[in-house]
Amino acid sequence: HEDLKVGTALELPWMAAFAFLYFISPPPSSGGIALALTATAAWALGIQSVAAWRLRISGVATTFITGTLTSAAIQLAAKGAGALESEGPRSPSILLTMLAVYVLAAAVGAGLSMAHITAVAAAPLAVVGVVAIRSWAAT
Repeated sequence: HEDLKVGTALELPWMAAFAFLYFISPPPSSGGIALALTATAAWALGIQSVAAWRLRISGVATTFITGTLTSAAIQLAAKGAGALESEGPRSPSILLTMLAVYVLAAAVGAGLSMAHITAVAAAPLAVVGVVAIRSWAAT
């Protein structure tokens, strides 16, 4: 998808800036560094949300988990009533898979924050970097 290539190209510099700031001033940060960390993360997440939205996978929201959980529950309830596709971007299996990935990513992030605080910033940067490379190589 062209949108994924553009999205990762725009997100990657913000993720890199966040990781750099995090490495030079690990938590707890305050003042200008805390503001810069918040701003760079917000830019990256905003771009990621738009890129994910453009993929048109109904109900998948990258920046909040309750929307995906709610969408999955609605889709499963509709499936019980026979009003749902079983495959494609509206599939409850896609939404439930995304939910499982959210939980796994949160667990990995929590574990990393306890053992290697700098990995908390490096892991998302690495993931976005891999997605960017794969999306650009796919064309």
